[in-house]
Amino acid sequence: MKLFEIVAHRGVPNEAPENALEAFQHAVKLGADAIEFDVSLTADGILVIYNYFYLEEITNTSGTIFNITYNQLQKVKVINNQNQRINNYRILTFNELLETNDDQIGLEVEIKCPKPESVEIIGGILNCPNNVFYIELIAI
Repeated sequence: MKLFEIVAHRGVPNEAPENALEAFQHAVKLGADAIEFDVSLTADGILVIYNYFYLEEITNTSGTIFNITYNQLQKVKVINNQNQRINNYRILTFNELLETNDDQIGLEVEIKCPKPESVEIIGGILNCPNNVFYIELIAI
């Protein structure tokens, strides 16, 4: 048994913007035991990986993540905090991460959403055998 685990907070954000698929893939390459990320629901109920309530924190758009639809979100450009440049990265959906993860690394999920149905949606998605998930619910 390990004495401790290495958890890549939002992936490896010095290699790609935080929470980008590439940042998570780099954590796998480095041998991290898990990745930590926050999820929220869009206005149309799509679960996305995004750390902040406000889009202007790391994108070229303003407003709240939970008041924008997934289609609108596809046009949003992510800004790399390391160099403040807009790039081709986009906000990832929770399902996309699960599809690409293929049990390569543990997942620590933090729910950051004022919509109570987010817990039920995540529970439905995570109802799969052979996985261990750590879920932290942040009350708003």
